[in-house]
Amino acid sequence: MSLPSDRVLGLLAEVKSVATTASMTGSLDGGARTLVHFYNRCLAAAGQEDPMLKELFPVLADDAGMDAVGVAAALLLGYLRPARRAKELGTE
Repeated sequence: MSLPSDRVLGLLAEVKSVATTASMTGSLDGGARTLVHFYNRCLAAAGQEDPMLKELFPVLADDAGMDAVGVAAALLLGYLRPARRAKELGTE
């Protein structure tokens, strides 16, 4: 299995960070839709290499809130990072 690039993981981490900050502070509410689109693009990119993602991680609706974006991004990162680490260590 090929893994998503560091750029995709980095972008997903930024989505998580911005959504978390916005959720906690109440700022950037107008940016939720943009974060949803970036999350969905990261999911699609990662899903090209891992068919299990489609079973585990749904595409977010356009009207998803900051909380949903932050949680989804955190869970997806949690799924992808151990796989990346295992591949780097040769223990996959």
